[in-house]
Amino acid sequence: MKKALFSLAIVTIISCLISCGKDGESCTDIMFDETFTYQEGDIFCLNGEYEITVKSVNDERCPCDVICVWEGEFTFDIEVEKEGEIKSYLLHEAVINEEDWPFDLGIHYIGRLFEDDCDNPVPVDDYRFEMMISEN
Repeated sequence: MKKALFSLAIVTIISCLISCGKDGESCTDIMFDETFTYQEGDIFCLNGEYEITVKSVNDERCPCDVICVWEGEFTFDIEVEKEGEIKSYLLHEAVINEEDWPFDLGIHYIGRLFEDDCDNPVPVDDYRFEMMISEN
């Protein structure tokens, strides 16, 4: 009886360790030069060589109760991993900063997939965007 309980405990621990590892995170396969939809927290695999993570979506638009000179924009903290090396990139909705592209990948913001205004705000969890990645 003790052997059976001990064996069951070992199997349970091993199963937990396997299922709780980083490899449990799945990524969505994408291809170069094709538009894809993303939101905060998404992880993408590109060409079997890169892992791209949308770390955060930052709403830097002008608040509804303020008069602003500029309407503001969304920015996106992107992390790109290749062969264990990780590079961060700040993608802007309104500005293209090509000189900072990680690993010579072109990361292109395409647009928002939602419309909101002060009278009809969209919940943050419903924010969806499009981007495309190209080889340079």
